[in-house]
Amino acid sequence: MMRCLNCGYDLRGLPENRCPECGRAFDAADPASYLSKLKSGRRYLFLAILGVAMLLLPLIITKLADLGIIADVGNWGFAITSMLALAMPVAVVLETYVLHVTLRQFRLPRDARRHPLSWLAASIISLLTIGGFVVLLISARFT
Repeated sequence: MMRCLNCGYDLRGLPENRCPECGRAFDAADPASYLSKLKSGRRYLFLAILGVAMLLLPLIITKLADLGIIADVGNWGFAITSMLALAMPVAVVLETYVLHVTLRQFRLPRDARRHPLSWLAASIISLLTIGGFVVLLISARFT
């Protein structure tokens, strides 16, 4: 499969090494000058869900312990605090990466993406997660 990096046009069988749709040049011998395979949105949807889980799991455990639903975390308190401190920045970086990749994919035509609904869901989850993290930071600063 050979698709234009700019517009996603199918480049196979063309008389010259230039996309007829947008005019971008490509070299059939250089795979970096064209899309050789379509990225799947499912991988990025999984990464977006993983980022949400990394943010929410420590918060849920702490909240359940505060409410008395699970036994007091006691000695686990430090571990949960450490996990929360490590998970949040990693999750935000992961969500930022997913959002960046998904927004780049939306520049391509729909037929140049596999699983377009997964791309959409991944971008929405990432955007909401990053927004929620910003709100959490702002609310923590003013309390």
